[in-house]
Amino acid sequence: TEQIVQYLLSEDGWESLSGTISIHPENTSTSWQSPETYLGTARRENMLLAWEKLTSNTWSLKGDWDQNEESIIAKKNAKLSFVYNARDVYLVLSGSGTVTVRVNGERVDTIGISGKDSKLGIVDVDKDTLYHLVHEKDFQKDRLLELEFSPGIWAFAFTFGG
Repeated sequence: TEQIVQYLLSEDGWESLSGTISIHPENTSTSWQSPETYLGTARRENMLLAWEKLTSNTWSLKGDWDQNEESIIAKKNAKLSFVYNARDVYLVLSGSGTVTVRVNGERVDTIGISGKDSKLGIVDVDKDTLYHLVHEKDFQKDRLLELEFSPGIWAFAFTFGG
């Protein structure tokens, strides 16, 4: 930022500022990043039916769910699939139970609350909070996230980080 200000001032005739400037854009772009996604019926977008083919930033439910304006509540055989673009995936969860996390068919170690890692892709949900489900080394495009919920888990909204 400092270099940009100096460059702009020098273009306006400020002679005391000299030198060249090189601007390097960030390597990752958030223009491709998946948007915040609400799972409740009031603000739901980009949800497809279970048999439809998922594409970038779309998601679907399988199994039995209760649904309300703000959230979805897992019942029997509850699964959620989402094709995301991001480095990090977060999900607001509530209730008590587990969520199994897979990316492109493989279980991934997840980052739990208080920095504790959950091994073998199983997140223990024991409080109402934002759970860090996926952390990739680099920004990823069109990765298939598959979540399996034990009955009684409430899911509210996804957020993503680049």
